[in-house]
Amino acid sequence: MRKLFAFSLFVVSGLAQAQDSHRADGLILLGYGDYTMYERKLEQLVRQGTHFVRWGSVRGDNIGATVGSDNFGAGRLVGEHLLAIGRSRVAFLGDADARYPEFADRYGGLCAALRDAGVAPDSTLQKHALTSEKEGYDAARELLASGAQFDALFAAWQMLCADGGWDVDLLVAGTGAERAAWERRAAGASR
Repeated sequence: MRKLFAFSLFVVSGLAQAQDSHRADGLILLGYGDYTMYERKLEQLVRQGTHFVRWGSVRGDNIGATVGSDNFGAGRLVGEHLLAIGRSRVAFLGDADARYPEFADRYGGLCAALRDAGVAPDSTLQKHALTSEKEGYDAARELLASGAQFDALFAAWQMLCADGGWDVDLLVAGTGAERAAWERRAAGASR
């Protein structure tokens, strides 16, 4: 019987030994987090001949076999949907840089949809948040405290808004009643 183990790339150390000891025929690595932190570990696995597939951002310079999704296209679809329902001041929660290529691609797709509709993306509406609900919560609070005007909120990853009292699939905060209701909910959530 063949065995595959799935691991987060945060725990890459020791993975080659799992294959070398014949406990696993290959590895499935979940590539969430700071890509620059585990890039060298992936290179090491390739040098050691470890059989693995990584779930993560699909790019031209991927290390090893990678399976992923069209994050740019997903961001574009979100942007097009929000524009279609009359939203154009879209706030984005998530680090949108090379360390988090999935987030960066989603933000890039959103910005492309806005530009295609003649709307200039506002970089002040992008707030850094990594991979936890607390970081998403803190980024949303920072956005609200800034006084920035936005009419939609796009979280780069569901964990940025998981279990925080956000009981809707699409959170829309306007300048009127929706924003006031969201501010009351955010202020009342315990951290």
